[in-house]
Amino acid sequence: MKTKLFNITIVALILGGFWNYFTLHRPINEVLIDPETAKQIEIRVHYSWLFNMNKIVLDIRRVSPEIKAARMTRLLVDVSKQIRNKSFDYLVLSFEGDAKFMLDGRYVHNLADSPQSLLSIMSTMPPKVLDLQGNSVFKGGDFSSSIADELDDVNTFHKQWYGGSR
Repeated sequence: MKTKLFNITIVALILGGFWNYFTLHRPINEVLIDPETAKQIEIRVHYSWLFNMNKIVLDIRRVSPEIKAARMTRLLVDVSKQIRNKSFDYLVLSFEGDAKFMLDGRYVHNLADSPQSLLSIMSTMPPKVLDLQGNSVFKGGDFSSSIADELDDVNTFHKQWYGGSR
């Protein structure tokens, strides 16, 4: 009985891996990562624990030090455009398999259709960043914060996510 359960578990994990690869990872990488960018950024996109469709994980596996926050923010916008037709609660932002932050699924869907400039998205994103319990990480977004404070939050967000900067 234990052997049968073990075999079923292995088959389910293999099927889950293939399903994630063909429904998320491969289509996103084919569209987003051109050969030049592939030399600088490696990402993996999958459902949390392979089967949790409520959380999509964007895992940065490798990023060149030359890549700046603006390029990574553009990557987030591009990923949001690729997953806009999927139903999910959170986009989990990870680095080397370690979950760091989350973005609310509604925000990610809105980001896909946002007419805002990249600078505007960068400065308004940190207050939308959540810790893994769903609490806001950065205050921002009020009238007392300056553009310098907002850009510091951007820098801190990227540094804590994957070690990057402006």
